[in-house]
Amino acid sequence: MKRTATIVCFVVAAIFAAELSHASLSGFMSDVNVRARADLRDFSVRLSSRFAVPVPDVDGLLRRVSAPADAFMCLQLSHMSRVPLEQVMERYRQRHDKGWGQLAQELGIKPGSAEFHRIRQGEFVLYDNNGNDSGRDKKQGKGQGKNTPDKGKGQGKNSGGNNR
Repeated sequence: MKRTATIVCFVVAAIFAAELSHASLSGFMSDVNVRARADLRDFSVRLSSRFAVPVPDVDGLLRRVSAPADAFMCLQLSHMSRVPLEQVMERYRQRHDKGWGQLAQELGIKPGSAEFHRIRQGEFVLYDNNGNDSGRDKKQGKGQGKNTPDKGKGQGKNSGGNNR
């Protein structure tokens, strides 16, 4: 009887943890959508600055997605997976109803990896508590250094720049 109770508690805790991680990404995206819709021009500039994409390209991306937060996630997945944005957009158009975790896996982000956990938990920051662009994610990868912009220098394909 005690063992059954332990198993039930474990299952309930696992379900609760899964809901919290889903709520975190959902909460992040809801916040991004609210702020972006309040000032779409500012949002375009923030995305342009953060991902080194020209503002007109960001504006075009915003016209092709369902919500502003989707534009952020497409750019973020392109950055994390090192897959060109057009390929990410093609997959988004075909499968955006399957969820961001599935899309990340299809782009080569492995389940269980630090990147995959960041996606599931919504561990990104586009605005600080005052609504300013922080330009940094909540958790930074190893080797980022102190207060250095995340430009991907020396890390794989197209090192030193963002050719997206």
